[in-house]
Amino acid sequence: MCDGDHAAASTRCPPVCKAVFDLLLHARLRRIATLMFQPKTDNPGLAVFLMIIATAFIAATTLFAKALGGDTLGPPLHPLQISHGRFVFAFMALASVAIVLRPRFTPPHWALHIARTSFGWAGVTLMFAAVAFIPLADATAIVF
Repeated sequence: MCDGDHAAASTRCPPVCKAVFDLLLHARLRRIATLMFQPKTDNPGLAVFLMIIATAFIAATTLFAKALGGDTLGPPLHPLQISHGRFVFAFMALASVAIVLRPRFTPPHWALHIARTSFGWAGVTLMFAAVAFIPLADATAIVF
């Protein structure tokens, strides 16, 4: 019988033990996700802190796009390359979270989903193209 210490890493573990281990792991992750996304009481200090962090990330993204689209870091990249890289890394981050949390997705309304995705992609790509030609402070102000 299995003592549980090797349930995740070894193939010597019986299938029943591995299934129980996986079930407990997923139950714990779901409980953590439930606690993370429950509505909380008002906390203006936390809200201000999170807005400052979000602003810093948006400004950093704009700065990075400006550096890649100009001559700062070598030959300039095309805005499509910059937006492609941004979306690839965002997809990898979201996919890794989805693998851990295993959310249930409902089928989208495909026409609206494709339209929203296309306009979002075009907006980000055009913003990255524009950032290469205007000062960073103006680009950051326009984004907000």
